[in-house]
Amino acid sequence: MKLSNMEEEKYNWDGHKEVKDLISRVPELHEMNARFEKAVEKEKLEYENYLENWRHDYEGKYKGKPDKKASDEKEAFDDVMWSFVFYKHELKKQSDERPFTGLSVKEEIFEYAKKYLDSKFIHNSFLTNSILAQVIDTELIPLEYEVGGITHPMATSEVRAARFVGAPVKWSNLLPYPWNKLVSAGLSLIFLIIGIFIIIFFVSADLNWLAWIFGILFAWHYIGKIFLSANSVKTKRKLAGLGANLKVIRDEIGSHSYDGKVIAERMKKLESDGLYVHSLVYPLLELSIKS
Repeated sequence: MKLSNMEEEKYNWDGHKEVKDLISRVPELHEMNARFEKAVEKEKLEYENYLENWRHDYEGKYKGKPDKKASDEKEAFDDVMWSFVFYKHELKKQSDERPFTGLSVKEEIFEYAKKYLDSKFIHNSFLTNSILAQVIDTELIPLEYEVGGITHPMATSEVRAARFVGAPVKWSNLLPYPWNKLVSAGLSLIFLIIGIFIIIFFVSADLNWLAWIFGILFAWHYIGKIFLSANSVKTKRKLAGLGANLKVIRDEIGSHSYDGKVIAERMKKLESDGLYVHSLVYPLLELSIKS
């Protein structure tokens, strides 16, 4: 099976020491890991006992083959721990501008967050809060880039701002920073120079009526750009406000000291203002309230 770039990087990444240190530092994780290891050891002894009895069970009466529930649960716990530490580093890279893996990181974080929700036997408050913070980071990082006029690949559409309040969408925004700015400015300058030469040509050819028509269209174009620019500034201000509110929520969750019900109400208020987060945020918040 061919691995994607992100899957291959995750496979080759050596985070054993960091995962081990995290488990030893956090009492909840240490206790859960110890419980799983004890269950796995018990399971191994039961399986060895089964093999020994099976070898001497010539009549085929021995049916006590144990299941591998403990091993499967320990493997699921290890996978979530590994994913949490790995994507913590990947999100840091995204916030430091590493654009080519953005969307892949976002999708994979959602996938492992869903697996965590489905695995009730590994639920604990530390992982719930930490994974919830990562899910919100996948929304917050591209939003912060958006405010700065940069389209981050973690955005789920051409330009995330268009999903909020109808910010103007330009194809140059699809380019990485600073090329999006340079290409946009260069094309505008070329268009201005060509337009001026066309007007001069019409005037010199005594085609004043064409010069007037083209001049009016030319002026209309730039007046429109001024209005769009003003709307873009207004949009960025709104995005900045939404992003600042989301950052406060994310920091509270990251502190692991917050009221889940209050946070849920704030998230719904942000949605009413036009900022939508992934639906996994809400079951994770409900889980945090229960734990």
